[in-house]
Amino acid sequence: MINLISPATKSKVNKKFVELGYVPKMIEEYTLREAVFRAFMENPSLGPKEMTSHLKAKYNSVKAVFAKLCEDGLLKREGRGNYSPNISMILLHLLDRIEALENGGK
Repeated sequence: MINLISPATKSKVNKKFVELGYVPKMIEEYTLREAVFRAFMENPSLGPKEMTSHLKAKYNSVKAVFAKLCEDGLLKREGRGNYSPNISMILLHLLDRIEALENGGK
């Protein structure tokens, strides 16, 4: 199962993520990976360069997140700086997460 929320890497949210609306009001912790993925799903035209400006994050960090999301199968690299969501893998990931939650796991 692909884990978008890694407890080991979870850190306090940059207030900017909250202001941008990428963090539900009840959750105050968010990783850069989660913020990038959510922002990308809302606006798939954002590549690493645009996402850097959008989230006020470091380019190399955002680029590494895009690479990891591709490696995990959640995004497909269409070309230099161009990505698309891999809907089938996202759906499979969500089904795995639902099953894990139903079985009492995380």
